[in-house]
Amino acid sequence: MVIAIDYDGTWAADPELWAEFALSASKRGHCVIIATNRRTELHGMDCPIVYCGASFTKRQATRSAGYEVDVWIDDNPQVVEGRRGRRSSIF
Repeated sequence: MVIAIDYDGTWAADPELWAEFALSASKRGHCVIIATNRRTELHGMDCPIVYCGASFTKRQATRSAGYEVDVWIDDNPQVVEGRRGRRSSIF
């Protein structure tokens, strides 16, 4: 399973929690990535980082980077599909 976690507002809100989660998920064979719209580089992360930018939705950017995400964890879930994407309560 590929799990994408947003950085600002999600990972940054409780870095210890998400680092423990990522480590546990990785030990179970899952791939955890950071998917962020942030324009500045993140340092000290043990997960692959996909910088999505403003030109692509997070789904488009992660696919372009070679990840087919199964689970999205994001405080702003509509950015996964773009502003016109359907909003789901399961994120």
